[in-house]
Amino acid sequence: MKAVVPGGRGVGKYKPLHKPDLQKSDNNPSTSVSLATIGAIEEGQRRRPYLHTLRALADSLELTGPERVALLSFHVDVVHSEEVGAPVPPTPLVGRESEIAEACAVLTSATPAIRLLALIGPGGVGKTRLALEVAATVRDAFSDGAAFVDLAPLCDHRLVPATIARVLGVHESGRQSAREMLVAHLRQRHLLLTLDNFEHLLSATPLVTELLAACPRLSILVTTRSALRVRSERRLVVPPLATPAAAKAPDAAQVAGRPATRAGAGGGARAFAVAAGAAAAFGAPSPPAEQRAG
Repeated sequence: MKAVVPGGRGVGKYKPLHKPDLQKSDNNPSTSVSLATIGAIEEGQRRRPYLHTLRALADSLELTGPERVALLSFHVDVVHSEEVGAPVPPTPLVGRESEIAEACAVLTSATPAIRLLALIGPGGVGKTRLALEVAATVRDAFSDGAAFVDLAPLCDHRLVPATIARVLGVHESGRQSAREMLVAHLRQRHLLLTLDNFEHLLSATPLVTELLAACPRLSILVTTRSALRVRSERRLVVPPLATPAAAKAPDAAQVAGRPATRAGAGGGARAFAVAAGAAAAFGAPSPPAEQRAG
């Protein structure tokens, strides 16, 4: 028997599911797909079925091989290989090769497994840009990809669960809080979650530890000015970018002694020497030796 797939997807004709086979029973307690869910999938009303729903359907229909793979391929998780919610940097990141390598090694290491990495540094040092680069580099190591949540606009730590849920596409219901739904949504996902600008919401740290405890395949990357100060935290200090040592500018006597200067007219040579000396005094690069007054 062919398995049903979400309607309207252009995948050919599939025979409807035999609904009684999918009822939860004493003989098959692992199957718990409601008739309403099955009907919604068949009629195309539910175009984003969860992977666990399709797995239950495949198990009930005893699908194997290509048919099982075909059915499971129609799941649409909220998170894909692209980084959900992440801004696109306008330019490449330069000068952070060592920090990128270290952060990526931490997040992808199996032994010991470190699932909470905090990028710590002063404001404006480039923590967000570094986090974006790290997440883009390692996201393929996470089967559910990566998600980016900007917490800068928030002023109340109690809004953090709902904000994360909204980025992940988790819709709140009256029966569960945003916190509970977030835990349920992430429990089985292999995901890298980036929380950007966490320093003013440190009271939300218990949420981070709760997610890590309840979701064993979840890793969290945090950018912050202050450490979270929890046992599971690994800290990576982000220093300011190093500036190249300024070359020592030549003094006026050195400039005057250059062949190109000596070859010029006397007034031009003196003007060039004065300009070079002034440039050296103010820390600016001196004018090229070939540039002299006419």
